[in-house]
Amino acid sequence: MSDSQLVALSTLVAILAAAGISIVFLLSPLVRQPPLVKAAFVAGILGIAGIALGALLPMIIDDDGDGPPPPATPTATPTAAPSPTGTATSPATPLPEAGIYSGTTSQGRSVEFDVIQGGQAIGRIRFDVEGTCPVDISGPGPQPDECTCNVSRETTMESPWPIAPNGFSYAPGDFEFSAVFDSTTTASGFVRIHTSGTPGGQAPCDSGQVTWTATVQ
Repeated sequence: MSDSQLVALSTLVAILAAAGISIVFLLSPLVRQPPLVKAAFVAGILGIAGIALGALLPMIIDDDGDGPPPPATPTATPTAAPSPTGTATSPATPLPEAGIYSGTTSQGRSVEFDVIQGGQAIGRIRFDVEGTCPVDISGPGPQPDECTCNVSRETTMESPWPIAPNGFSYAPGDFEFSAVFDSTTTASGFVRIHTSGTPGGQAPCDSGQVTWTATVQ
């Protein structure tokens, strides 16, 4: 209980006590007054006590002694900040090891290429493939429908051919060489030769896509 509540309670008790004593005294035989006068005094004392009770009782009941509590202020519910969104960045693909990659084709022939500049470019390609060529059947006697042709190529790039991002494809004209690096030390792909031949000379040759695998040496 606060100090103001104690003061109000003490005052109220004192007033009620004084009113009670006054009423008892007025009603006693010692006071020689007509009954109506006594009744008037008692009513006056009770009225004063009632006024004091009405004024002091709310102060005693009030928890802080300063009147009714103020209305509660609503507390705002914090709103969670939105999580930042964005596109996840994939880790960079590791570069293949530099060196000579050597292997074989699905025809059992050799394939080779050089990875240079720390794994960022190709400097040389070499391969052997077997293809087919059409046959001139205008000559006498039975003729086969087609013949085989063997092609060996070795090409050194005039400028390094870039590897991006996980392989490369090189097609200078009469052949196509494509590679994918399966790891930092192995690669696979295909090679195709498709020469047009020369009039009265070499016949056209086409190998189709010949697959290969290779490992750095």
